[in-house]
Amino acid sequence: MTRSVRPTHGLIALAILGLFLFGLVASFLVNISKLPSVLDHLKISALIFALICTTLAYISIALSFSGLFELIKTTIPFPRLFSITFISSTFNYIVSSAGLSSLAVRAFLFKQAKISYSFGISISIAQGMLTNFVLLILCLSGGVYLLEWKKIYTGWGIDLVGVLIVGLGIMVLFFALGFLSTVFRHKVLNYSFKIWDWVWIRWFRKKSRNSIWSRMLHNFDESIQLLHQGWLQLGITLFWVIMDWTFTVLVFYFCFRAVNIALPFGFLLVGFSIQFLLSNLNIVPGGIGIAESAVTGLFYTLGLHIDQVLIAILLFRVVYYLIPMAVAFTLYLDTIRNIFYNKAISRKE
Repeated sequence: MTRSVRPTHGLIALAILGLFLFGLVASFLVNISKLPSVLDHLKISALIFALICTTLAYISIALSFSGLFELIKTTIPFPRLFSITFISSTFNYIVSSAGLSSLAVRAFLFKQAKISYSFGISISIAQGMLTNFVLLILCLSGGVYLLEWKKIYTGWGIDLVGVLIVGLGIMVLFFALGFLSTVFRHKVLNYSFKIWDWVWIRWFRKKSRNSIWSRMLHNFDESIQLLHQGWLQLGITLFWVIMDWTFTVLVFYFCFRAVNIALPFGFLLVGFSIQFLLSNLNIVPGGIGIAESAVTGLFYTLGLHIDQVLIAILLFRVVYYLIPMAVAFTLYLDTIRNIFYNKAISRKE
């Protein structure tokens, strides 16, 4: 029983730490007395558009999976498919793990819908690869724009952004080559697994996990082969992935419109990229507090009204993260309870 409680305590502690950091940043940068005035002048119409775009983004996620299911000649009723993708997506806001937590939950829910774990994992990895590939391109575009905005940088700042761009560019290239070349994919993954296995043994004093790495490599291969089965369906799936990110970017945009800030396209890409990178690649649940601190600090440097920025960032957190998560927990409480129950049982075993 104790073991199943500790992770929850850890998540709560990390969330509090993230919020504490955000509170420190806000107290230094924001004139708190101006916030009520910003709230009084909120544009409700912009918030409504943000909510509509949020709904369309989650529908697009389900439609991207629908295209992949057609590749394996399997169908799930769309309402059921939407509930599965909706729950798994919001679950990632509790445990940030670059999408791995949502992948695990999605595979579990697909299993309940009579889809084998192997197919469920392969489909989730395939969709996740396309999703992350499009996100990387968005982030790369934001980085290029940030590099051109030299007014705010001196010396190390430009170098830091340059390193970020090179890193993102390499990741995009690796994604593309890994998709096109089996030999390249195997070499990269094998070297990556060997390095991680060495760290796992030397640092964590654990046994080698070669069998797990082999199974993961097999799952990656199955996912890539799945995407190669039909170029038309791949194009349709990619279209819906792009629509998912388009609607999500629009949510970000309309949250700023709600506080009377019309973000230029470059600022929009930069802020959105940092928000999502830090929300997904973070030990803090959903990157709460960390992502907001980074975006607030960046837009302060870019010269925006920081009191309005603070409210806009919080609105985005509520509209895109918290409201969908509350809806998922309310509508699918029994399913979510079963997820946690099964995880607790597996830990005990």
